[in-house]
Amino acid sequence: AGAAVVAGRALLSTNGSFSGFLTIAPSGTFTLAGTGTKIFDTLRLFNQGKVLWLAGDIQSQPNASVSFVTNAGLWRIEGNDTLNFPFGGPQPVFVNAPSGILRKLTGTGTTAVQNWQFRNDGTVDVQSGTLSFSGGGGVLSGAWSVAATSQILFSNGSYTSAGNATFTGPGLSRF
Repeated sequence: AGAAVVAGRALLSTNGSFSGFLTIAPSGTFTLAGTGTKIFDTLRLFNQGKVLWLAGDIQSQPNASVSFVTNAGLWRIEGNDTLNFPFGGPQPVFVNAPSGILRKLTGTGTTAVQNWQFRNDGTVDVQSGTLSFSGGGGVLSGAWSVAATSQILFSNGSYTSAGNATFTGPGLSRF
């Protein structure tokens, strides 16, 4: 627990638990690698740089109502893993800010966001495979781009349109 700032450096995690406040400065990189599960336990993550999610699931703990991710930089997905909250009660929140880019770059399978509230005010860009949102809900706004043979799926949640969402690209967007 506590506060940390990653600036001009790289932070690598292959497993373990994160709590407190973590800021990735514009010059910083936070890499989530290895097949081990990464635990977000009351974590407030503010990304202005790069988060490279290469492998392994990310799970928020039962006190997740205080787990909050704000992506104002690049959050790059290169696998087929899950951002998950497998408990009842208030759900954790992921906000893709106006300057944020959430990009699924590789992995022909499915990356799942399960039981998280998700708000997009920036850009969601699926270049490979499937990005699936289920069991959570959130606000659909911003830009959504889906490459050929890729898809974005929304199911089992309550999603609200902010009126300015745009879906582009030859891929599928399913609700």
